[in-house]
Amino acid sequence: MRSLLHAPRTRKRSIAAATLGALALVGSLLVATPAQAINDTGTGGVFVPASGRVLDTKVGTGGFRTPMEGNKYRTIKIAGLAGIPDDGTVGAVSLNATVTGSADNGTLFGRPDADTSRTTMLIYNANAGEYVSNTAIVAVSDAGTIQVSTETAARLILDVQGYYTANTDGTAAGGFVSVAGKRIVDTRSGLGAPKALLAPGKSVDIQVAGTNGVPADASGAVVNLLPINTTDSDGYLTPYATGATRPDNALHYAPSVNTSIQAQVRLSSSGRMTIYNGSSTVNLVIDLQGYFTASGTTGATFTPGIGRVYDSRAAGNTILAKNESRAIQVAGKSGVPVMGSGITAVVLTLTAVHGGSDGRASVWANGAAQPETTSLNFQNDEIRTNTVTVALGANGKINLNNVANPTNYLVDVQGWYVDPTLPTISCPSPYAAGEWQHSIPTAPIVCTVEAPAATDSDSMLFTVLDDEPQDEALRTDAGAVRTTITVPAVAGWHELSAVSVDAAGSSQITDFAFGLNDSSPSRVLQAVQSASPTAFRDISQASTTSSGSVALATQGDVNVTVPTEVSGEITFQDGSNTTAGAGTVSTGLPFAQSSARAKVEANGIVSYDNGNGSTTVPLAHDDGSVQIATVIDSAAAPTEYAYPITLPPGASLQPAEGGGATITDADGVAIAGIQAPWAKDAAGMDVPTSFRIVGDTLTQVVDLSSPTLAFPVVADPSWWRTAWGAAKCAAEIAGTLFVASKLLKGATKIKAIVKASKVAIKAYNKLGGTAKKLLKNLNKYFANKTGLKPKTIKQIEVFLLAVGDAVMNALGYPSCWQLITRRS
Repeated sequence: MRSLLHAPRTRKRSIAAATLGALALVGSLLVATPAQAINDTGTGGVFVPASGRVLDTKVGTGGFRTPMEGNKYRTIKIAGLAGIPDDGTVGAVSLNATVTGSADNGTLFGRPDADTSRTTMLIYNANAGEYVSNTAIVAVSDAGTIQVSTETAARLILDVQGYYTANTDGTAAGGFVSVAGKRIVDTRSGLGAPKALLAPGKSVDIQVAGTNGVPADASGAVVNLLPINTTDSDGYLTPYATGATRPDNALHYAPSVNTSIQAQVRLSSSGRMTIYNGSSTVNLVIDLQGYFTASGTTGATFTPGIGRVYDSRAAGNTILAKNESRAIQVAGKSGVPVMGSGITAVVLTLTAVHGGSDGRASVWANGAAQPETTSLNFQNDEIRTNTVTVALGANGKINLNNVANPTNYLVDVQGWYVDPTLPTISCPSPYAAGEWQHSIPTAPIVCTVEAPAATDSDSMLFTVLDDEPQDEALRTDAGAVRTTITVPAVAGWHELSAVSVDAAGSSQITDFAFGLNDSSPSRVLQAVQSASPTAFRDISQASTTSSGSVALATQGDVNVTVPTEVSGEITFQDGSNTTAGAGTVSTGLPFAQSSARAKVEANGIVSYDNGNGSTTVPLAHDDGSVQIATVIDSAAAPTEYAYPITLPPGASLQPAEGGGATITDADGVAIAGIQAPWAKDAAGMDVPTSFRIVGDTLTQVVDLSSPTLAFPVVADPSWWRTAWGAAKCAAEIAGTLFVASKLLKGATKIKAIVKASKVAIKAYNKLGGTAKKLLKNLNKYFANKTGLKPKTIKQIEVFLLAVGDAVMNALGYPSCWQLITRRS
């Protein structure tokens, strides 16, 4: 059993991702990071379908009743409208943009704010009465707005198709999976839909998921809609999830031509979408470009970006000949991440510039077979755009095929999808993952960490050793980032973590652990090492003895003593209050009536042979905690192990949610805790076990009745240590959760709390504006405010109180918050 001032060990993996060194990251998130070549415009994440009209400059939707003015930006509120959250969790918005009523050709541009470069949303023409539509993805500003501009006076309509946000906890769909271009509907032949024209006011239902290589639980699809219009009237299509209310979204197509319009469409629970035809009469072709996964499943995340990756008119390039296919480098160009970074697909604006004739173009991954799909349709001497989502070849290239007389093309970036690649950890031989070595090396062990090239300008690599921060590095697009973790030549279990985090908050964690013994361990110790190697992490190097009254003792925030005789008690005393009997909790050991004496197992570890087929093994740790394991040799051994607890005046022992137990003081504040018990047999199988509390005695009951048990069985009540010197706990928890809120945006409610708190950020800057300064001040503050000026104390309290209560309660640490406020 172990007393912990930290969170229980079972939570360390998630905390390591958030801790990254107790605020070692806050500085990189609240202050500017160095510029990189990567040309992203903000954070993205996973896709959440949504719909609704947010702007129509003719009727006043969005606050404007006049046409767009040429080359003047208008700020459009996005957050809080059309199903888009207004809590700071939206990184980018997917829009259907429609332009009409222009007296000249022009380009529609979008950007999050005036401080960010613009992206090309679509190019429109001056055809009288014609509506031009295109899908575009635009990063959203911190204020929940975007800015749009047309080159000429024109009517502009913006319809939402969905938004991107980091929801790594599975609260929303979904990651993106690209599909090699595949035609799934053609009403001319009856493919995927009835063989019939789609008349005005009619709709057709399309089965997308559960077929076409798309899983049945996919949440949405990226499709290219091709209305084939042979009439002299224009029209529009509205795609939406089958069974849902049809939204206002209108994807306009031109008269007497074929039009290509990409759409991101929510799918119904049965995997279907409906296409409504508002006017005119058309045949309908649909090409699939990819799909979005269901909640909590894998898939790539999106980062909005800008940049022109190709212009056939530029020096050194040539116009594309009729039927020519040309390979175009995209990865590593104009701010797009390089291959090997995890990039899987790109979202491009494809533009045909003055088509040499009526024609079309197709785009697909270089190295793959050309699909029978169309990416863009255009007419002679016309400028026409469409958005294309396409996978990249292994070399980072796409293929562009021109099915027209010689035509020039532009390729602009709207963003990219990344399937994050795990960082790697390698240690020299013989230090293999999960294994013990029975000798201590003469020098520290240097292990190598590598993370792939970055995919956004805020990607970081962090290393952690035994829950302590080691290093942080800003990843770049230049190539893999390498660093080292130096493991001390000290006995115990050592855990290494490499955490790669991107701007959207998605983290990839690689763990590597091994153990060091200073000699071959006893049979009893081997059993514990096999069942719970983490019990040997941060083992105290305090010497142990089998003589005298104390077998071992540690000092720190909490002073711990372990008795030589099994009849004694393990005591935990508040290190800041050494008055005899004050601030002390102690526990007796099982079978105290026996005459067992402590046997020295190693520094910080003793054992007591109970003489009944069981052995009690206390393990002392550097943080002042003690874990007490029990090794059970056979089914004939006892099944109950009692720990009589001596409590301070007014304190009580009571069951806790989840099967554990807590000790609270006279004011009801938790001062110690005991996790739910566990037990494992020699095969690693869980053994049924539970607690029984009678008065001040806690008894672990282990069920040894199964005939398939492999002995020895190791049982552990997993004690926490007393929480009096809440300094370390509070500092770790407070720091950890602020980092978590900025990076692990999967906890969206936490991100919203911190992002909305300008007060907390202002206080952070006043505390020095660096992670090291803040951590130093926090440690002093929680250690009875020693060495701090009154002004600094005030700023720390502002920082904590601005977000501390909400953050810690949301992530499940209300008792630590009680300790913080009690000390302040």
